[in-house]
Amino acid sequence: MSLQVGQTAVAVTMTSLALIIGGPVGLGTLAPMIMLGPWIQWFYTRCYTLYYRYHPPLGTTVEEEVI
Repeated sequence: MSLQVGQTAVAVTMTSLALIIGGPVGLGTLAPMIMLGPWIQWFYTRCYTLYYRYHPPLGTTVEEEVI
């Protein structure tokens, strides 16, 4: 399961529960519910390589270039 699908499933579940118990569900609730999953997935795929460039996994070394 991707981050996008997982986060969207959680948001839909929580919004459904809020609606069932009588909470307010409007545009400000529905827009993040639909858009937050794709945004998280988009930023994760672009920032993943940047993060591991500066935080390599244990046991690996990073060679620093001297300019």
